[in-house]
Amino acid sequence: MSVEINYDLLKSIVAAQSYPLLFATISGAHLYGFPSPDSDYDLRGVHILPLD
Repeated sequence: MSVEINYDLLKSIVAAQSYPLLFATISGAHLYGFPSPDSDYDLRGVHILPLD
């Protein structure tokens, strides 16, 4: 299954976050290699929070 990624949309979502994004990854069915045609994309990420 081929997917077209909208990088401009991803950049705008990341830029709108209150804290800097350290990394993001795909999780769920796509990560494990068994997505169905109607599967959504699950993303997980880590943000850097201030110490104070």
